[in-house]
Amino acid sequence: MDIIKDDIIKLLKDDSLIDLPLNIKNNIGNTSNVYIIKNYICKVFDISKIDTKKYLADNKFYFYNKFKINIENIINIPKFYGFIKNNNDETYGLILENMNVINKFDIMYILNIINHIIKLHLLYWNTDMTSIFNYENNGQYIIDQKIKVEIKYYFNNIENIFTNEIFNIFKNILDEIESEPSNNKTLIHGSFKLDNILLIRDDDDVIKPYLIDWSLYRIGYGVEDILFLMIMSLNNKVLKMNYKYLLNYYFKEINKFKEYSLDDYNKDIEKSLKGFLLYAIIGLNIKNHFSKIKDEKINQYLLNYLYCLELL
Repeated sequence: MDIIKDDIIKLLKDDSLIDLPLNIKNNIGNTSNVYIIKNYICKVFDISKIDTKKYLADNKFYFYNKFKINIENIINIPKFYGFIKNNNDETYGLILENMNVINKFDIMYILNIINHIIKLHLLYWNTDMTSIFNYENNGQYIIDQKIKVEIKYYFNNIENIFTNEIFNIFKNILDEIESEPSNNKTLIHGSFKLDNILLIRDDDDVIKPYLIDWSLYRIGYGVEDILFLMIMSLNNKVLKMNYKYLLNYYFKEINKFKEYSLDDYNKDIEKSLKGFLLYAIIGLNIKNHFSKIKDEKINQYLLNYLYCLELL
């Protein structure tokens, strides 16, 4: 019997509880699963091991516990109802609003999506966010350090994963990555792709994007989100047709509110693409796909990424 699911169902039968903090107690070991029950999505994470997945889960919990309130009036986020906890008062899940998603994607939605993330970028543009992030408590600093070690290990110790040409390109980028000045940095989603964007049609028949999966939010260059969106969401043909236009569009929109030179912007694109490797691998959990590296989806990401590098 699935005790977690049964406990969630029992709790959600009483809608009067939904506006209160939710703590679901049980004695079962933690699993990783998603339950869609009535109007709610219940996400359960495996926190039993001290690994990157646990840190990512902790980061997501920190977002909903401490940070969400700062931005929920700026951008669209599905309503958050509460955490799921075990008898040791450890958080291992959360409950979100289930929404009616538009399944058919149109390239015309991209500008709407970019306009939406711009609101977040402008809010925190060149803002000191050290106290907001509280690295020691939310695991983000640990993630940053851990992935740098993990990625170099997997690229240097697992044979025949990439062709020699691709391997050498990635190897050179890894060797170039260094800490960068904080100019023109802001808060970014960090995994800004269509898989994490819900397109919702409101009562006025307007399509609005809602952002989910906040496990990789961090301080970075705003254009990183735009690059991530294109590389991870568009097929190679569509990317090539729209790449320069979308980057120019983002630059012009930011410059309506912030002073941002074209020279700095181009440098930030280059730095973002070089740093992209670190966060894309964690976001994709690509090391678990090494045996399937020729799969169409993974191959699409690589082709898109290499195309962007060629244009630097």
